[in-house]
Amino acid sequence: MRLGYLFLRSRMTGPSLACLLGVTAVTWQWAWWVKQDPGILFLIVVMTPLAAATVIGVSCRSPFGEAERTAGRWLPALRLGHLAGLLLLGGGALAVVGRGWAEPDGDLALVRNVAGLAGLAFLAARVVGGGLSWIAPLGYVVLAFFAGGAGENELPRWAWVVQPAAHEPSRYWAAELLAAGLLAIAFAGARESPDAVE
Repeated sequence: MRLGYLFLRSRMTGPSLACLLGVTAVTWQWAWWVKQDPGILFLIVVMTPLAAATVIGVSCRSPFGEAERTAGRWLPALRLGHLAGLLLLGGGALAVVGRGWAEPDGDLALVRNVAGLAGLAFLAARVVGGGLSWIAPLGYVVLAFFAGGAGENELPRWAWVVQPAAHEPSRYWAAELLAAGLLAIAFAGARESPDAVE
């Protein structure tokens, strides 16, 4: 019990939870303010999950480096539980806010985007470190927006984040990214720094 508490405290889980609740509040306020304008809701469905995924991705950074590996067999479970809890809170809170929007299945699109973008952040954390894990999801969203400029019917398959919620392949992309990212972080952890050699 104490090990779990210390692990969560070292990951600054409290501030991360506060940031996720802040993202949820901003999402609700933004959607209310624009009066359900479909064009703006589309932007919200992409940008607020990006913010939540960034918070979750940065929280996988370890302040202890090699010393943390002494936790032994409990370490993957601690990492997985920590990230799964943040994902459930972030995705669940956004889904509650997105229910009843003019955007079709806005709640499902929010959950899909949080999951897929968090998976990208986890994979980036494994490569460049938790502090820089936000680079991959942000870069991907920018590329997807540029690819999506031609219209919904001409979106490339890889631009799953801007696809409608009913687009089934986009759900698979997001789920695969999330699974790969969670496995990478749970068993290998985030890289200690961009110039660390392992």
